[in-house]
Amino acid sequence: MDETAMELGKSGYRLLPLGIGCWAWGDRLFWGYGRHYDREDTRQAFQISLEQGIRFFDTAEVYGFGQSEKLLGDFLQELGQGKQLLIATKFFPYPWRLTSGAIVQALRSSLRRLNLSSVDLYQIHWPRPPTRCGCGWRAWRRLSRKGSSGPSEFRTSTLN
Repeated sequence: MDETAMELGKSGYRLLPLGIGCWAWGDRLFWGYGRHYDREDTRQAFQISLEQGIRFFDTAEVYGFGQSEKLLGDFLQELGQGKQLLIATKFFPYPWRLTSGAIVQALRSSLRRLNLSSVDLYQIHWPRPPTRCGCGWRAWRRLSRKGSSGPSEFRTSTLN
């Protein structure tokens, strides 16, 4: 791997300090997917990223209402098992989903869209609601024992 590769936290994974954020993949509302670019354009972006040595792809269940995960999953399936890639996705903490069961179910749904049995990094997207809630955080602690999970855009101290 390139000498500029760095370790992802304490995971042991090494990757370039550049990854691909997949928010625009399939997102009609903010990015105009289907009007300004389409599935083939997105596939080409994925392929060019791989050719340039990118191995880290970050998506979320809310990007394109799941379409980003679905597109990435399709591209990963087309690629086959030959390349070692790191895949991250995020859970969106809607107020009605702050339970352990909802977090685990959301992960299962993301895995189904991604055509994967696990992801390398599972994150909580935003600290919402801005109150402390022990119910959902217990699920994060359990998931973190099984692999890499944590916050996306805030400090872990918010979870205490």
